[in-house]
Amino acid sequence: MKIFKRFLSVFLLIFFVSFLNGCSNNAANSGSIATTVYRESSTSTYNASTYTVGGTVSGLAGIGLILQNNYGDNLIITSDGPFVFAAALANGSNYNVTILTHPAKQSCTVSNGSGTIAEANVTNVTIRCTK
Repeated sequence: MKIFKRFLSVFLLIFFVSFLNGCSNNAANSGSIATTVYRESSTSTYNASTYTVGGTVSGLAGIGLILQNNYGDNLIITSDGPFVFAAALANGSNYNVTILTHPAKQSCTVSNGSGTIAEANVTNVTIRCTK
């Protein structure tokens, strides 16, 4: 009976150690797999370059100026100064900045409002408002 108990104890100890070793190897492997997947997805996201479209507003005296880029991405402008649309565009994408609504008692024009993204942020769109 002592031999059986000793054999059983040794067997359970070996089984337990093997089980723990197998678990740690699986955890390491699954961590490696997750890391690889993460790296692949983050690399593709990192390589997908996007650029912003923006410029400067001048002469704004009232409220109600709303700009659009590509007939969406509405941007409410409340004062003179720089602006940037929220949606970034991929390299090679077209942009087209237009005025959705003019401010009260003013007329605004867009200069340099359309083009193609060429591996850089667009910063030269000009909005000029007059009474």
